[in-house]
Amino acid sequence: EEKLEYFIGLLEDHIKSQAQAPFSRSIKDLEFLNEGLRELKLLNWTEVTVSIFELHLQEEMDAEQQEDAFTEVVNMLESYMICKREPDSNLLYVYPSNLIRY
Repeated sequence: EEKLEYFIGLLEDHIKSQAQAPFSRSIKDLEFLNEGLRELKLLNWTEVTVSIFELHLQEEMDAEQQEDAFTEVVNMLESYMICKREPDSNLLYVYPSNLIRY
């Protein structure tokens, strides 16, 4: 039940963020849903391969400057591809280009 509430919270946060990238979690993170995972697929959820990149800045910056720089880079990349930054990290998830953008 605690995992389900956490999952619902993540989904709500994603919806509120109005992100260009889809909501995504690894299958391992969703295994607790058991039968619910099949039900999500009936609602048009799909499994896709996601590429994960790690962004590194060459310049030394304080935390706030680094966050601003990462945001700027991700915003620029979003105009070229379907991607999303993993919160509180320098990981970037890149989705297949044939996904529907919304």
